[in-house]
Amino acid sequence: MKYRTGDVYEGGWRNNLFHGQGKVLYRTGDIYEGDWRDDQKEGYGKMIYSHGDVYEGDWKANLFHDKGKMLYKNGHIYEGDWKNDQKEGDGKMIYNEGLVYEGGWKGNLFMEKEKCCIKMGIFMKVTGKVAKKKAMEK
Repeated sequence: MKYRTGDVYEGGWRNNLFHGQGKVLYRTGDIYEGDWRDDQKEGYGKMIYSHGDVYEGDWKANLFHDKGKMLYKNGHIYEGDWKNDQKEGDGKMIYNEGLVYEGGWKGNLFMEKEKCCIKMGIFMKVTGKVAKKKAMEK
């Protein structure tokens, strides 16, 4: 079905709402394919963003939630836990420069108190919330 907005939906319906398996081609160029529940992304699905990022994993109420993997257009990869569209819980971020953060995340921030990260084969100790910024500057 094509909408006035330009979005196109193919898939299951229930009570005039997207439900079950379905695919949306958004007018923006984004593509979502996966599970729907009462017009919301709910369950497992894959979103390909027109700007180049790709998320594949679990959704809840249109948000990344539970287990998932994000491939960023710049080459970074995050795989792990999500809550309400944010990295939350255990996860691993691999930066395109070779830096790796693996451990606890909260509100999109790496929260390990002391963790070794690898950048081009060199171990670096990083601490707390500023770890990402300081490690990336080295």
